[in-house]
Amino acid sequence: MSYLYTVKRLIVILLLITCGAILAQQKVDKVEIYTITEEVPEYPGGSSAMMKFFMENLSLSSKGSKAGCVTLHLKFIVYEDGSLHDVAFLIPTEEREGLNTEVQRVIRLMPRWKPGKMNGKVVKCYYSLPLRLLLE
Repeated sequence: MSYLYTVKRLIVILLLITCGAILAQQKVDKVEIYTITEEVPEYPGGSSAMMKFFMENLSLSSKGSKAGCVTLHLKFIVYEDGSLHDVAFLIPTEEREGLNTEVQRVIRLMPRWKPGKMNGKVVKCYYSLPLRLLLE
């Protein structure tokens, strides 16, 4: 009886060690993308420099969009190195597909941003950008 008890204890201990190692590995492999950070990402030079960049690089003349004011809601990830990834429209505007494509092109041209920080460390984080355009 004491032999069976010892074997059972060893099996339980091995299972606990194995499960702990698996859980620790999963935590290391998971990369968190923050939605809220202590320091938000920032375009180099601030929002006025970003608007200037858009005005200089956005070409709306041949995009087939109707005249008027359009607000686009973008979301993307700012990586630790300041690069932008996974640009998406929060409210899709299918009737303005040419405009969506042009805005994504300009986002890809942007220089690296100052990344967000959490607890003093640079982190990946989401950034939402409402963009209001006046189409002529």
